[in-house]
Amino acid sequence: MDIIDKKILNKIQREFPVVDRPYLKIADDLGLSEQEVIDRLTALSNQKIVRKIGASVAPKNIGYTTTLVALSVCPNKLEKVASAINDYPEVTHNYGREHEFNLWFTLVCPNRDEISRLCREISGMDGVKKLLELPATHLFKLDVFFDMTEDEIK
Repeated sequence: MDIIDKKILNKIQREFPVVDRPYLKIADDLGLSEQEVIDRLTALSNQKIVRKIGASVAPKNIGYTTTLVALSVCPNKLEKVASAINDYPEVTHNYGREHEFNLWFTLVCPNRDEISRLCREISGMDGVKKLLELPATHLFKLDVFFDMTEDEIK
């Protein structure tokens, strides 16, 4: 990943243009061609650096429900289970932790029944020892931004 990739990643995190041709606008802002932006984002996606590009909405405001899930996974199955979790479109975050519950993720679903169904399905995966569902009782929204260029641009 070079500095141009990092500038593109910074741009799409905070300033994704809501226009007919967003990649052209990003390209114009960065002095690139539209195709170069598309090709670079495709390559970053193929390398699993970018998982998806999409709007971030408040699930409760559109009638959806969310929950945080903690899994205890056998260490030798962790990578396989994490990969399977990543395949669920309802998963927004998935990360490992040094703890008995070593894989955490967030589910966003149309209703509680769907969350329960997915939790049952996931708890039956090979290597999953325990599943702990932790639904939110209070919303704490952080503005997350991963500055990809902070070490390179001074």
